[in-house]
Amino acid sequence: ERFRNTTSAGMLGEMIAETDEIVGKLFQTLEEAGKIDNTLIVFMSDNGAGTNYVPQNLEKYGWSQNAIDLGGENVTLRGGKGYQHEGGTRLPFMWWYPNGFPARTIEDKTVSYLDVFRTLADLVNYSPTCNEGPDSRSLLPILSGESDEIAGPKEVLTHAVKVSPQAIRKNQWKLIPGSNEFFDISKDPGELNNLYEEEWAHPIIANLQARLNNRMASIDEREETTNFGELEIC
Repeated sequence: ERFRNTTSAGMLGEMIAETDEIVGKLFQTLEEAGKIDNTLIVFMSDNGAGTNYVPQNLEKYGWSQNAIDLGGENVTLRGGKGYQHEGGTRLPFMWWYPNGFPARTIEDKTVSYLDVFRTLADLVNYSPTCNEGPDSRSLLPILSGESDEIAGPKEVLTHAVKVSPQAIRKNQWKLIPGSNEFFDISKDPGELNNLYEEEWAHPIIANLQARLNNRMASIDEREETTNFGELEIC
């Protein structure tokens, strides 16, 4: 309530203002403790704005505007929470570690929040077993500026159980096979130009589909051979 009507950007502006204050208090506490330069802070969102999940009529919450007008949309990106388009999966992902990472660096690599686990493990010199974060990759080489490459699978998968099918992204190419969509994200981040029917794209689509099938098969195999609460020895 304290942030109501404090900005000209409505609910979105108020949420940003509140987040800014909370993060600011965290930084202030770390500075006062003399730990700010040797602390790793990771800031991220769990998904894009819920353009289809959030209630559009917010009158009972004290707002006369609808959710889209209040910031529940993803600007030029298509789709939202639960969908495989960039509006649902392209997210803020910021790392702060003055003693370990170069400042003000922007990377355009395709990464996943699953990569947090092996990045942190790498940072503290822990070697995970093959069952611990099997789909996670360490981002430490690119975060530290030591390399432009990420070890491990070159493709990233996204999946929403009830809303839309799986998608696979490798380099600039993105395939959503369930809806016959194929995009060059480097040129078309808004996913407006579907290249699925282009003849030259068919070999790339086939390769991505094979990679997706292999990854999904490996996930199914792990689920069948690993009991809950136990680690398979491999």
